[in-house]
Amino acid sequence: FLRLGLLAAFLLFLAPAVAQAVTPPLKTGAVTDEAKILNLRATDEMTQRIAEIQHRTGFEVVVVTLAGLQAASIEKWGQVLGEQWAIGAASGRATGVILIVAPKERQVRIAVGSGLTARLPDDAAARIVTSRILPFFKQARYADGILAGLDGIAGALGAGSAQSSAAAPPPPKPTLLERRSPDWGWWRPYLPGI
Repeated sequence: FLRLGLLAAFLLFLAPAVAQAVTPPLKTGAVTDEAKILNLRATDEMTQRIAEIQHRTGFEVVVVTLAGLQAASIEKWGQVLGEQWAIGAASGRATGVILIVAPKERQVRIAVGSGLTARLPDDAAARIVTSRILPFFKQARYADGILAGLDGIAGALGAGSAQSSAAAPPPPKPTLLERRSPDWGWWRPYLPGI
């Protein structure tokens, strides 16, 4: 029984580590659409906006849509992608931003490198998600939500608006019920401290 108990304790200790091991997709550029929710036109427009942000600020921004979270948290994905893809590492100060979308789990997060937390703190990233991205995502307008999120990121990083003249129309105003409800539909943004 002692051996069985030790084995069970070891497996319980090992289980979280195994669950947190994720295999990131191959980075295909500034936009990696593993979830296959973006068309080529949207990907090209996002890539152009990201290039404009990088040109204006020198900070690296990437967008990734994931086919699934592989039993890991979206926060863990931010860490893994930031480290394995070396987002913003060229500056030597982790000055990168990753917009992560997991449509299967209906989660979205803006992961910010430690060198940019003064410019884009967690509360500002959460506001971009809740006010710019989620209204579009609730309507399954993923490309429009990501583009709106990139514009919010650009503004926070001091790049001004990266928005092109062919901007997506704003999402409809929320109904009275939506304004009263703390529920963001099925989408869960990353909110610090919650």
